[in-house]
Amino acid sequence: MASRPGVFTAAALPDDVYAVVGCSECNHLWLLSDPRTAETATCPRCGRTHRTKQLRRLAEDEDREAARQARSALLAKRNGDSEAFAGTAHVAAMEREL
Repeated sequence: MASRPGVFTAAALPDDVYAVVGCSECNHLWLLSDPRTAETATCPRCGRTHRTKQLRRLAEDEDREAARQARSALLAKRNGDSEAFAGTAHVAAMEREL
């Protein structure tokens, strides 16, 4: 099965993976740093505990900054700001400027 950038098949997952996951209760998106080893994950916004295997992984990457960028792009898309987001600097670059 061919994989898309940022999406890995189970056999191709590196040891350290960051997943962008979403809460089914409040729709918050956050980074989960250990999606294959953690049994549960708690939403940082509403506090709901989820079984990690049941969380929908919207993006995965072995690079934390790339996963953060994917989360930012998903949030921009959700808010209808994809075009504006495409014209901005990488999230890590913006943080360095602050």
